[in-house]
Amino acid sequence: MGPLGRYRSASITYKKEHLDAVIKDGKSLLDFGCGSGLYTEYIKKWYPQLSVCGVDVSEAFIDMARQKSTCCSYSVVKTPEELHKLGRFDYIFVNCVLHHIPHREHQSWLRGLSALLNGGGKLIVMEMNPYAPLTQILQRTNKYEVNAVLLLPAYCRKLVAAFLTERAFGYTFVFPWRSAFFRAIEKSLCGVPFGAQYYVVAEKAGAQAT
Repeated sequence: MGPLGRYRSASITYKKEHLDAVIKDGKSLLDFGCGSGLYTEYIKKWYPQLSVCGVDVSEAFIDMARQKSTCCSYSVVKTPEELHKLGRFDYIFVNCVLHHIPHREHQSWLRGLSALLNGGGKLIVMEMNPYAPLTQILQRTNKYEVNAVLLLPAYCRKLVAAFLTERAFGYTFVFPWRSAFFRAIEKSLCGVPFGAQYYVVAEKAGAQAT
């Protein structure tokens, strides 16, 4: 397994740990910017009790996702104004997507996503940390990230806080190794901008439906 393969493998593990900390009750999850459905399918496997929907602006990616999926639903949404057709959700996962969206559109998309959350529902945003050396290497070597404009953590937090109440923030993915030793160190560094990614968890006011 090469460096990129190790990065992806560790990234999947990190993301599950963060989702485990958030997903407790609830019945539905939207994977926004799901691409070809890689994480959408993982999420359904990890939390089979959830109804999981993936959405992306790319028809080609959604076609790929539909072809390989038997347990998730997928939709194409090209503008924030179309989001309402998806219904309501207890969780929305935005996994390293916002830095691929023009800054001028961020507020419109976040406003639309926030409207989809049930009361007490949670938004989980994960983004690449522009301060981290590992991120800088990845951006130079990954063709999908070369032209992306990474979001500063302060900007992302302010963007989310305009619509929802922040419940958690931290840096993650300091090490691509997941031994008990490195996991212990990782937890102590969540407030330091060393991790290749960061997360923002925010909640919509109101009681979560049961």
